[in-house]
Amino acid sequence: LQGILNYLKLLKQIILSPEQFEITEDIYRKRHIAADIPSMYGTYNERKFDALVFSFRLENLANVLFEELIGSINLNFLTRTTIIQIVDCMHLLFQAMELDGIVVKPLKHCLNLLTHAIDVRRFSFTQYLDIFGEFSRAEQHILNAHYTSIHEKNLALIIRMTGTERLLPKFSIGKDEKVSQEVVSKVSEAFFRDVVATTFGFQYLDNFVSKVIHTLWRQSEELSGPNLDLLLSYDPGKVLSSVRTPQNATTDPISLGTKGYNLVRLSALKIPAPDGFIITTEVFRCLRAISAFGKADEDLREKILFHIHQLEKQTARKFGHTNNPLLLSVRSGAAISLPGMMTTFLNVGLNEKITEGLVKRTGKPWFAWDNYRRFLQSWGMSYNMERDVFDAVMNAYKRKYGIDHKRAFSPEQMREVALSYRETLIDEGVRLKDDPYEQLFQAIRQVFYSWDSDKAKTYRDIMGISDDWGTAVIVQNMVFGNLYERAGSGVVFTHNPHAPLDKVSLWGDYTAGNQGEDVVSGLVRTHAISREQKAVEGRDQDEAMEDVFPEIFEALRDIAKALV
Repeated sequence: LQGILNYLKLLKQIILSPEQFEITEDIYRKRHIAADIPSMYGTYNERKFDALVFSFRLENLANVLFEELIGSINLNFLTRTTIIQIVDCMHLLFQAMELDGIVVKPLKHCLNLLTHAIDVRRFSFTQYLDIFGEFSRAEQHILNAHYTSIHEKNLALIIRMTGTERLLPKFSIGKDEKVSQEVVSKVSEAFFRDVVATTFGFQYLDNFVSKVIHTLWRQSEELSGPNLDLLLSYDPGKVLSSVRTPQNATTDPISLGTKGYNLVRLSALKIPAPDGFIITTEVFRCLRAISAFGKADEDLREKILFHIHQLEKQTARKFGHTNNPLLLSVRSGAAISLPGMMTTFLNVGLNEKITEGLVKRTGKPWFAWDNYRRFLQSWGMSYNMERDVFDAVMNAYKRKYGIDHKRAFSPEQMREVALSYRETLIDEGVRLKDDPYEQLFQAIRQVFYSWDSDKAKTYRDIMGISDDWGTAVIVQNMVFGNLYERAGSGVVFTHNPHAPLDKVSLWGDYTAGNQGEDVVSGLVRTHAISREQKAVEGRDQDEAMEDVFPEIFEALRDIAKALV
């Protein structure tokens, strides 16, 4: 658009230049003959006429582009990002109007205010409303100066002289009507509307400003004062980032959280990590306003669904599908870690029907029902149910079937345990959502809300951490340490945490046949990672990963060396 406007400016200079071209009788004759027989005589060319024709064609193209540009701006709700887009668009519209001879000085004053308002982070709703009100008044001034004051008196005279019987059908005036003041006003209004519609850029500006003011008023009706201002500071362009292909606006650890930031770095280094995406701290910062305003909440949901569809393509699975389900983890990720203080969800996307489908797909019923059990537990704990409640259910079934470890449950027994967990949730008054998408959206909100849970607040108070950091939310494709007995999960350090950092030495804990939550929660007996760790810590009974899974150990050590 900017290129077209620059070109149009040059064409206008040619059209309005003082050079005179004498059209002789011979040229005139040839011009008209050429119109009938172009192949014999060629075509007539004159610089000003060519420039004029080309300018009309370019204006038509620019109008199409203006329509696309304005249509690309989401005016369902207004944020700081939207205001930036509006400013850019208005600069172009003003240039177009100036090319048509419209004096836009009053509009430029408003645009100058709006441009500087963007840099004021706490610029209020009422201030924005004042500026757009000034835009509307400036438009009326232009309408009066360039159209109404010029044509109004003459129009009334012409309409009366013409008579209703000779008015064009488009004015919708009956032929038998008398020329009253009402008829004059109706025809004049239609005439001015047509003239304005042919003015380059003006009609688009008028519609544009009207839509903005309408949206501002709608936001004011649905939101309180603080939330109004909060929504206007919101940046929807910074709310989501893919782990695999992060966007430039959100590549910092404050937006992504340390966990999300490091996942992005791992992916950039081509180190294997589950695919996923990060909902940034920008959403946490503005969550009150987003939740309170339907259009903003709907926009965020659409963005999340887009990333879910991308994840489905990457994994060749489908979220919510009965026969080939994509299961997700939903976890917190603050810039400053709060270990164990916030909510985590595993296996989001499961219900009884999908679990049955997972049984058929994998042929591993114990694994499928164990996943459902884990999902139910994470759901209940996000609603302040204690882990002890679920441990009591698990221990009751161990006693019932005379076993010491859950791995010894038969698949049917594990199904019983999982469904008993579900009944426990219902007994505790916790509402479980069976729809996978509602599970996902609620899980995301629960992770955000957990930043302000009592235990998270207490931890920050004890550790002297600011409450203002907030958290990102990381959504990833599940990887299953409980898939079978030689699957596993764990935690690993690149160095011995109790010794000088003189060499790479893998240190940590792993467990076979369990998911990672069991390790970090201390629910299962773990084993050392390396032989060195086993010896130093006196863990003689352990089966070190270096001995039992040497290929995995070597792969981890190679990654550790690359990272260091």
